[in-house]
Amino acid sequence: MFIFMYKLLRGFLPAYLSMHIDNPPTCHYATRSSISGNFFIQPRFYRLSSSLNSFFPRTIKAWNALPETVKQSPSPHQFKVLLKLHLLKAIPSNPPVKYHNLSNGSIGRFLIQISLGLSPLKSQLFKYNLTDNPFCQICKLDVETPLHYFTGCPPLTTLAVELRSNVRLLLLKFPRIARFVGDLHSNEVYLNLLLNGVIHVPFSNSSDLDTELSPFYLDLYKITTNYVFHTKRLLPID
Repeated sequence: MFIFMYKLLRGFLPAYLSMHIDNPPTCHYATRSSISGNFFIQPRFYRLSSSLNSFFPRTIKAWNALPETVKQSPSPHQFKVLLKLHLLKAIPSNPPVKYHNLSNGSIGRFLIQISLGLSPLKSQLFKYNLTDNPFCQICKLDVETPLHYFTGCPPLTTLAVELRSNVRLLLLKFPRIARFVGDLHSNEVYLNLLLNGVIHVPFSNSSDLDTELSPFYLDLYKITTNYVFHTKRLLPID
C-alpha cells in the first residue's frame, strides 16, 4: 500500500484515483521543490468504522506515519530501499538488518546471484555448462570471475578504482564498523564486503552497532549498485 500511495502522489497512477485524497500535493513528479515539500495527506472524517477501516483511510494513516525522508524519496527504487530499512527498524524483535535485505530490482538480484555463484558472470555460467567459454564478455581477455569483474577488467579500471575509493571513504565515515571489516587491501575481504556486507560483527557488539549498520549498508549498497549500473554488465553485448 505504501508503494501505491507513493506512485499516486508522484503521478505514476491514473489521476482519477486522486479523488480519494483531500488536498494532495500539487507536484506529481520528482523535482527539487517537491522533494523538499511536505507529503502529509489530510485524513477525511468518516462516521462509520467500516469506512474508517477501508483501504484509503488505512493507507493514508499509515503513509502519514512514515518519516519525511522516506516519503520524499526521489525515485521508486530508493523509496523501496528506505521503506525496507524503516520497517525493519520499526520491529524491535527483528534481527539486525541484513545487507541482502536491501537487494531490489535486476541489479540487486545480480549481486545476490554473484554471491551464490549463480550469476550471469561467464565463469559461473561455464561452471554449470550454460556457456561455451568462461571469458569476460567485456574485455575478452581473462576469465570473468567476480574478482575480475569488480577489480581486474581493464575497460572497467576507472570505475573499479572509483568504487574502491568510495568504499574506503565510507569506512572512514563509519570507523566503528570499519574495525570489523578486515584488511581492505585483501581482494577477498573487499569482495566479501561488496557482496555480503559486514558479517563478522561479534554478537556482544551487534546491538550497539545496529543503528550504524543500517545507514552504512544503505550507502554501501548505493555505491555497489552504482558501479554495476555504469558497467552496463546486465545489457546484452553483441
